[in-house]
Amino acid sequence: MESEENSGKGKQKRGANFSLSDRKNLLKLSNKFKAVIENKKTDGVTWRQKEEAWIKIEREFNSFTTGVPRTAKQLKTKYEAIKKELKKKYSSHKCYMLGTGGGASKEEPKPETEEEKELLQTIIVSVEGVRGVEIEEIENSSVIVETHEDIEWNTPSTSYLQTHIHPALKVSRPNVLQVDVSGEDMEVTDHNTDSISVAETPSSKKPWSCRRRPVIKKKKSMSSASSKFEELAMKKLELVNLQMSIAEEIKKQNAAEHKIKMENLKLKQDILKMELQIRTNDKL
Repeated sequence: MESEENSGKGKQKRGANFSLSDRKNLLKLSNKFKAVIENKKTDGVTWRQKEEAWIKIEREFNSFTTGVPRTAKQLKTKYEAIKKELKKKYSSHKCYMLGTGGGASKEEPKPETEEEKELLQTIIVSVEGVRGVEIEEIENSSVIVETHEDIEWNTPSTSYLQTHIHPALKVSRPNVLQVDVSGEDMEVTDHNTDSISVAETPSSKKPWSCRRRPVIKKKKSMSSASSKFEELAMKKLELVNLQMSIAEEIKKQNAAEHKIKMENLKLKQDILKMELQIRTNDKL
């Protein structure tokens, strides 16, 4: 009896069948949330979104149904059953079309309602599979071939490598005073030169420029660095000497304390001996 009761508890109660209107309403709501419930991702966020979508479907379905209210689990189970039914119907027809013939002809199945038609368009890939590409389609398809003309690469001339300078950036040389000293006679000649660009001046002569000269920082000499190292070494030596002197003082203090302790112990020992001797004399 107990086993029969336990088996009865484990069985699920069969609910009422879905009517045509309930089936239509379910497909209408599922098509409304098809972007979520037909999502193929398997991460946690997608699962939560699917659960929330089925809860919304349950709420809307029960709000305008005239039959038995359904849970989200029942609605999802019915939805999956409808999908299996559609897949089975169309896959059997596909097998018939690819067969060798024989028997009565079968008509191509058609969706009963617009909702089923929309659902079929959603799951069309899983029903019919991925369509293959025929060789005839590849041969008949127009292929655009792009042709590129060959470009002749010539050796660039040096004129393209020169930097063109604006006339406003060109500077003129100042008047150069040339003094010729030959014996006692001195001749001063003033040479006026035309304006030339900085890029055209020879490398041996530095052109006049209004730029600031770069500041050259002097490197620290090795003598100053060595003197600092010597100073640091002397300070370290002084520190070591100070630590050694402190250690000697501590050692002396410990020795003095040890000596005092030994003297105290010796005095206590003498006192005990005297007390013992006095007691023995009193007994006699």
